[in-house]
Amino acid sequence: MTNFSPVQPEPDEFPLEPGPVEHVPWGQDDDQVQVFEGTWSDYTAEVADVLRPGSRYQVKYEATYWTAIPVEPGVDFQPGDLVAVLGRKGNELMIRPLPSPQPSHPDQLPTP
Repeated sequence: MTNFSPVQPEPDEFPLEPGPVEHVPWGQDDDQVQVFEGTWSDYTAEVADVLRPGSRYQVKYEATYWTAIPVEPGVDFQPGDLVAVLGRKGNELMIRPLPSPQPSHPDQLPTP
């Protein structure tokens, strides 16, 4: 005998509750990730390990470890660095360095 629930999910529905990751702007496998000057992300991850310097990293994002690749060539990250998560391509997160904090008041500008 097989148990059936009275309401079966549609074939394209995922039966679990959506988690906080649903707020990330995910890309499709064939999408080009567009990065514009000054792009900023509210989503940050911490670099946990360097898999291939300059091209592949393991990051901790929302309590889960992901493989991540930088969108800018030649960028090196070290374990412990915080990075901006721009989205996802396949099973990899697209990351870039966090921008430097900008002074919000003229008195905070560096003196020459």
